[in-house]
Amino acid sequence: MSLKKMEKITRKFFEKEMPSLTGNKYELTDDKLKITNSELSLKGHDDDIYLEIHVTETKGDIPYQALISFTFDQLDPTLENFELINKFNMSVPFFTATITDKNYFRVQWHFSVFDPGEFVLCLQKAIILLASMDDEDDVLKAITARTK
Repeated sequence: MSLKKMEKITRKFFEKEMPSLTGNKYELTDDKLKITNSELSLKGHDDDIYLEIHVTETKGDIPYQALISFTFDQLDPTLENFELINKFNMSVPFFTATITDKNYFRVQWHFSVFDPGEFVLCLQKAIILLASMDDEDDVLKAITARTK
């Protein structure tokens, strides 16, 4: 399988499952696929979320490594905010929350997959998990309420 096929399947996924999410940008090189979009939003959050997906083809037993990042607005690096981020990281599986070097709040999921179909399932799961946190967990709301 190739990254070209991964790109094609991912485009179809976004067109079929998330038709309102337009403006995806795709960059494909020999060993990397990068997808970005600045129009993602989640119910219950007034933030515009920057979606960034990196897929790298590897030479190992598992042919693809992927990183999905959801970057929210800026968040001051205060003790209170780091405590909320730690609470998020301890209570939410799959994702890791951080404050970037430019003080943006970011949630990421790193995973390995065998084929493009499995990648799309993981992408779908990441979006569903993040969106469902509105109903399950006040930690994400507490953090995004502090972003600016």
